[in-house]
Amino acid sequence: NSKPSERFFRDSEKIFLSDIADVLNYSESLLSKRFRRVTQMTFNEYLNRFRIQKSIEYMKKGTYGLTEISDICGFSDYKYFSTVFKKYTGYTPSQFTNMIVL
Repeated sequence: NSKPSERFFRDSEKIFLSDIADVLNYSESLLSKRFRRVTQMTFNEYLNRFRIQKSIEYMKKGTYGLTEISDICGFSDYKYFSTVFKKYTGYTPSQFTNMIVL
């Protein structure tokens, strides 16, 4: 059985601030401002950091390949995942995986 977070990532292709705003009955603009004030980052930054953290957990497990991990964690393509991963970790996904194995 997969964890709820794993099912969530597989089932959701995209997460938009506007969808969350609708559920909370907030305007997107107000939610964006409040989110930034509380977290000190934009919604997209927060989401990308969360997705990268989840991808690192999957890499450490060694169950999936990097392309699968990028897909599971909600990135639309591997190249974008690799770019975001390097931005937040300083390493490409392959470099990071090689460090884990060593």
